[in-house]
Amino acid sequence: MRGLIASSLVAFALSDPDRSKRAAALDSIAKDPNAASLVPLRASIDTETDPQLQARKHRLERLLTLRFDADKTARIAAIESFGADLGIDLRGALSPLVATTQLALDSDPTTQTIARRLIVGKDISPAAA
Repeated sequence: MRGLIASSLVAFALSDPDRSKRAAALDSIAKDPNAASLVPLRASIDTETDPQLQARKHRLERLLTLRFDADKTARIAAIESFGADLGIDLRGALSPLVATTQLALDSDPTTQTIARRLIVGKDISPAAA
């Protein structure tokens, strides 16, 4: 319920007549990006009248898309749209996508992406496993 309320508030803030409130809403989303902000952010882009805020909304929308969009093709297109951009916000959005964690499982995982299987005694010592 809190998520729905927060999402509704974000939608109103992104379209508020007061420019400073729209800017503050973008700052808030950028500080705590989440999938729930993607839909209201997208809906607010075409109605934005301030060119600087519209550019920020476009960039933030691409950053959220590459992390949270359910469509793999949209995520890839968002990543590619940044080209040679080295912005810190982009690096921050990309970092979680390449982070890995080692897990020991006694069966094949069905809900996780496997980067590499480690074989005990060959790729990893029994003590480390």
